[in-house]
Amino acid sequence: MKLWKGLPTVIFGTGSTSKEVVDFIDDINNQNHENVFDVLGYVSESKKEIGTVLNKKEIITWDETFKSFAKNFPLLGVIIPFGKVEIKMNILKKIQLSNNIVFPNIIHPKAILNKDRVHIGIGNIIYPGVVCTSDIHIGNFNTINMNVTIGHDVKIGNYNVINPVTAISGNVLLENEISIGTGSSIAQGIKIGEKAFIAMGSAVIENVEKGEQVSGNFATDHRNNLKKYMEKKLKRQTNK
Repeated sequence: MKLWKGLPTVIFGTGSTSKEVVDFIDDINNQNHENVFDVLGYVSESKKEIGTVLNKKEIITWDETFKSFAKNFPLLGVIIPFGKVEIKMNILKKIQLSNNIVFPNIIHPKAILNKDRVHIGIGNIIYPGVVCTSDIHIGNFNTINMNVTIGHDVKIGNYNVINPVTAISGNVLLENEISIGTGSSIAQGIKIGEKAFIAMGSAVIENVEKGEQVSGNFATDHRNNLKKYMEKKLKRQTNK
């Protein structure tokens, strides 16, 4: 994993996650006693927001002028912290062909991972409290949120969002564009297919197919569970 030194960096988006990333970078810089990343500011989707200050950093450009802005730098770091895969991929399509743009990993100092035993791609955001054991492969542009635990020999693809306090057991395979809800548990050796959705608090003990949505303990079809929940809720309201 590359350690940058003073890399000029911009953050796409102006929401809460983007502001969190600024705090994480402050922590990274303080931990290393130097500027690993030099945060220039935010890139907004709206021209009207330019000049606004969020969490001590200014919105300095917007989507339509970003390419010309980026030409001012021999090397420019770009962070895209959006949870929605479609937004992230659309931004990447617009900018990734620029030769001077790089996508650094933002790994909070309070995340625990052995750099020799965890293989990681580009553009990932790893929050404080994340614990990775050994022989783990993490692809590109994943968001791994607070206090997630990842067991041995896990393989994680690209564009996944793993929400807080999720426990992933050993030998699990996560493909691409998967959303895992807060407080979920994934059993040993499970495979979760591309674009699957796992609702918060789920206990997954069987493979999840491509595009499948599951919830519950033990996790089953999410739509059926939601339907049953709404029926019970309606019944309670009717009986009042």
